Amino acid sequence: MQYHNNPIFEYTAAAVNASQSFKRTGKTLEIKEIRVDSIIVKLTSQTALQMASKSLAGFTRKLLSIDKELGANLFDEFIYNNTLFKNIEIPASSLDTHSEPLSDSAALKRCVDIFCNDITTSREEQQYNEQIKQEIKSILFKYEQHKRLSKYATLMKTQMQ
Repeated sequence: MQYHNNPIFEYTAAAVNASQSFKRTGKTLEIKEIRVDSIIVKLTSQTALQMASKSLAGFTRKLLSIDKELGANLFDEFIYNNTLFKNIEIPASSLDTHSEPLSDSAALKRCVDIFCNDITTSREEQQYNEQIKQEIKSILFKYEQHKRLSKYATLMKTQMQ
């Protein structure tokens, strides 16, 4: 569904992010994934969030007002207790923000997974995987070029002696 020539969820997220409340507290709402029966959003804040559900309430209100304006009734069956969303809060401390460098065998396994076990759950994930594949191929191409040039350089040195 489009609103002002933008997907309704993206438009609403941008409107909420531009609101005084979000700007003042340094909050950002990001659409991560849209599925048939759910939407995954990421809410970040420069200050501690006391109640994430209150921050998402603005997103709900804006979506419902756009829905009402359009007369689309898209969300009627999803409204429960004046809200559209079930909140599952994941504390930032539980996220793995840094990781150890991969061992050679772990790196090889990841490459095999990327190229051979390409099961994705969303279009965004599929696009990201394709981007990663292209980056890996580019690195391998540069590696092959380097190996070839090194071989030629060694041959040239041998012939010059």
